[in-house]
Amino acid sequence: MSCPQTKQMIFPNALTRLLSEFKLRHATPDKQFSEAIRLWNAHDNAGAIKWGRRAARTLDLAKLALAQWLVHRRSDPQLNREALELLTLAAEGGLTEAQQVLAIWYLDGIRVPKDPDKAFELTKRAADAGNVNCQLQMVRFMTLGEYREPDIEAALHYARLAAERGYPEVLEGLRRDLENERILGKTEK
Repeated sequence: MSCPQTKQMIFPNALTRLLSEFKLRHATPDKQFSEAIRLWNAHDNAGAIKWGRRAARTLDLAKLALAQWLVHRRSDPQLNREALELLTLAAEGGLTEAQQVLAIWYLDGIRVPKDPDKAFELTKRAADAGNVNCQLQMVRFMTLGEYREPDIEAALHYARLAAERGYPEVLEGLRRDLENERILGKTEK
């Protein structure tokens, strides 16, 4: 037999949970996404995915996070397809971080067939939109001639963009290597 005090504690907790659920269902996508992140950090993956799916209906950043959560430590083909669809939508929406993640997937053949051309195009689009990590990758692609012919002018362009975003050493290093003829397979020694 349960004690009356226990029933009083359980009922308000259940009511509080129902009220919170109701409020979240009618909350803004930003609030739903915040709740999803809070739940993910609290290791409630199912709750995070639930609220992440609701937020991802309208927020590209939620699409990116949800895609990562869906494939976290899983190899379910259906979840992989959903994650790819979410990333593609976010990338098409202009979210450079989604373009970067998709580029990595296509470059390395993670969860998708390996496609260096698609990886290059996604990296270039994100770099041109200001993603500094992709600008740095474009410097690498263009100096080493990976997936395209080497293009030092393009490499310098992306190095300048990266320098403007706080990475001046990339431009300095590229110029130093050019002076020492280390690029395009030439070495001083």
